[in-house]
Amino acid sequence: MAKRFHQNILRASLGVVAAAALVASAPCGAEAQISTAVRKNDPTLGLGSDLRKFRGGVVSAAAGQRLVFRATVRDASGGRKGIVRTDAGGAGAMVVERGDTAPGSGATFRSFLQPSINASSDVAWFGFLSGGLRGIYRTVSGSIAQKRLVAVTGVASPLSPGVFLYDDFGPPEITNTAGGVVVYFGSATTEEGIFACAGGDGNCVSGSGVAWTLIRTGDVVSGREICEFEDSVRVSDYGVAFRAKTRVNCSSSSEALLAAVMRLDFADTVGPEIVALVGNPTDLGPTVPYSRFRDTPTINDGGTLAFRGDVSGGGTISEAVFRCDPGAGCPATALPVSVVDKGQIVGGSELRRFSSPQIANNGDIVFQSRPKGGTTVGRTLYVRRAGGAIQLVATGGSPVDEPGATLRRVGTHYGNSGGTIVFRSTVQGPPWKVGLFLWQP
Repeated sequence: MAKRFHQNILRASLGVVAAAALVASAPCGAEAQISTAVRKNDPTLGLGSDLRKFRGGVVSAAAGQRLVFRATVRDASGGRKGIVRTDAGGAGAMVVERGDTAPGSGATFRSFLQPSINASSDVAWFGFLSGGLRGIYRTVSGSIAQKRLVAVTGVASPLSPGVFLYDDFGPPEITNTAGGVVVYFGSATTEEGIFACAGGDGNCVSGSGVAWTLIRTGDVVSGREICEFEDSVRVSDYGVAFRAKTRVNCSSSSEALLAAVMRLDFADTVGPEIVALVGNPTDLGPTVPYSRFRDTPTINDGGTLAFRGDVSGGGTISEAVFRCDPGAGCPATALPVSVVDKGQIVGGSELRRFSSPQIANNGDIVFQSRPKGGTTVGRTLYVRRAGGAIQLVATGGSPVDEPGATLRRVGTHYGNSGGTIVFRSTVQGPPWKVGLFLWQP
């Protein structure tokens, strides 16, 4: 189908919305208290069994802070592995579990990658299936009883001309726009791309949903061809943030394959952009180029990106968290701005070894660091406020809202567009030992 038709689907049925870092030693106040959302062995979630193991969660932008995460629950019949959706501190339910029949294929689910959830409580996920199949699935209308097939290996992708059969995927994300657009990386025969599925009944293989290609290998952006994609994406109402490997000519084996941080707007008024490229200068100086990008960049509803980049030639600064705001002309006329640099001192601790910056609609960026010195313990969560101040969110020893409980080892985190963060951590004090916790700005 024509690209313009796909843009019209997005606009009409999905409502697409169109300098140096300062430091502060004060931790976030009581208005940003850490609250317990999920506890190990918690029988109160309504799952009919105890919650035994779980991975890091994803938090929706809806009121009530609904969560989704992979988990193992155990009852008298044994263990059940699957994806759980729950209100923070409230009732939970299995969205899908190992052994369930997958919609549209007849195969059964074997295991899952990290799911995604939107403000309407619809969930999208990647599933490994029996028979060696892999697929992307979603719920519709906020109901876990209504599951739909988005894409599965062995069926035709939207790539054209010709027939390109899907052979692998990355974990999907689902937008907050009405109906929810599912966006995912896929490889198909000899090509790769980032694809979208929306509209109709949500089934983009045999139903009335519509699938299309957002960007593919061979597309030229700023004079460079896309040769490969990283297999994960982040989405917002604005569009998609992702990483890719590029050359001027992908067929040239003598040319270096350079990694890029990229942005693509759903409305297609700007088109795909290279936000940062290995070898290109940073705002730290003309002789301080990017040398590597480690994490999938994140994007807010205004299109502003946050990403972690390693740099060379920067002396003691070998890594930084960068922000690219289209409202400030980035990347067309302005470079991304380094908002947190290695070596900055916050509360007596030296920031270093950054990971997973997450940007909210208000411009706040939450990131992890493994700081040196001071009173922090292990992985530590910080928030870099839009105004520039950097504040401690959580570290080993931080108190939570359970009597006698403190965090022990802070783990992976995920932020939504409103700035709420969910993170996994082991705890000291209570018998349940591990939980998912919420921090709200």
